[in-house]
Amino acid sequence: MAEFGLDAHAREALTSATLALSRAEQGCSVVSRSLALAQLGRCYRGLGEVATAQCYLEQALHWAVASQLTDLRVDLLCDLAHTAAQHADLLCLSQPERPALARAARAQAHSYAFDATVLATRVSDSGWEAAVLLRISEVLDRCGDHEGAAKLQTRAWRLKSGRLAGGAPNPALLPGLERLADS
Repeated sequence: MAEFGLDAHAREALTSATLALSRAEQGCSVVSRSLALAQLGRCYRGLGEVATAQCYLEQALHWAVASQLTDLRVDLLCDLAHTAAQHADLLCLSQPERPALARAARAQAHSYAFDATVLATRVSDSGWEAAVLLRISEVLDRCGDHEGAAKLQTRAWRLKSGRLAGGAPNPALLPGLERLADS
């Protein structure tokens, strides 16, 4: 019975996301369109329909690029990396005799993760950058790149440790003014 409730909730979310996309397509906002497509992709991923999810997330990324919002692009790249990794996992289970398909999906997840990592340095704040790096590290770990995942986790924790409670920079970890003048 709980499974039916979850399925009904997922279907309701899908219906809501579809309506949001219809409204966004009527307007002119590339951001609204990107967000609606992303939500639709996440709904399909939640239903286990990863190929459809990936298609919607890629469309959302297209509109996010047009919006020139780095945070949105990075978020979508993380979603795409997660979806490709989920696709690889499903391929391992459903088609174990064709390991090349799962390898290709993992390579695609890795590619999305790399793109997100590159853009992460340009997001709105270091707290968000750290969160992005941790999301990406989960994908890399899931795809078997444990060393890459560990490096990103270390980078994320360094970013987090450089901030005090409340998000203010930790002055002890900031470069001194004399060092800034030398650079």
